[in-house]
Amino acid sequence: MVLLPMKARFRGRQSARADLRTLCFSRRVENGGSRNLTTLSILLPGSWHIIASSEHSGWRAPCRAEYAIIICQDEVKSTGQGIGLSLNDFSSALNCSVLKAPARPFRNRLPAIETMATRRLVRPALLICDLQEKFAKAIYEYPKVIQTTQKLLTASQILDWPVFATTQLRAKLGETSAELGLDSADGVKTKVHADKSAFSMWTPEVQKAFRDLGSEKRECIIVGIESHICVTQTTLDLLREGHKVYVIADAVSSCNPQEIPIALRRLAAEGAVVTSSESFMYECMGDASIPEFKQMSSLVKEYSSKTKESLQALCKF
Repeated sequence: MVLLPMKARFRGRQSARADLRTLCFSRRVENGGSRNLTTLSILLPGSWHIIASSEHSGWRAPCRAEYAIIICQDEVKSTGQGIGLSLNDFSSALNCSVLKAPARPFRNRLPAIETMATRRLVRPALLICDLQEKFAKAIYEYPKVIQTTQKLLTASQILDWPVFATTQLRAKLGETSAELGLDSADGVKTKVHADKSAFSMWTPEVQKAFRDLGSEKRECIIVGIESHICVTQTTLDLLREGHKVYVIADAVSSCNPQEIPIALRRLAAEGAVVTSSESFMYECMGDASIPEFKQMSSLVKEYSSKTKESLQALCKF
């Protein structure tokens, strides 16, 4: 059995322990010379595509998943369409060994994995916009923005998200808030911590840091200030570049609280996903059987009361 990476975007999120009794089968028999090839194609929930074939050489998977599981055996038996099969029956019937996928020449593909328990979002990036100490007294509920950002920074360490940060005119408006610990000895290391005069974070320095990670489009998580200026313009630029953008409603704010819902409604209309920090964290995981779930669950519990406070303060409009 080979886990084969495919070109299209991977959407599969099913656990290996999931119930697979509802599968879609198609059967194709090709007669070529003295060979009789039988191919059994199984489409699992979540776009996993499993191919069982009597001959694997030269085969290309006709599926939309980023990964396909390829099962090679001497003979494949099928009674046609509409077959129901449990995972245990399926596994025992195949009785094959798991092999690593061959090296892939396509840079846009994800690394090969050997489990069906995978994260729902595969390329998150956390962008922290202008959370500077001199703004602390001017921004509405600034401490709540900081504590939600701290939670997301911890999540970034658990789930290995890259972090990008900016400051606005650092010489005049000060450094990033020390509570975040960005680039400190024991804190989260950023891919870039750039100063800017532009309102958008999408500066040449940030663009270069994105390119250094590869050409793939990412799920960008935006936190910071101000919601109607720098957060808005950063979001619009990222959407224009083709990235998916999540604006974390309990982690953005403005000097005037009335600006917050106006900005969030506009960004949602422009195509951004406006959501909460906890909702995003669970969407990123997608499956309770991923190895990091226990740590993430503990993080959610640790911040439970603070999350409630932030939601009540920043999402009440």
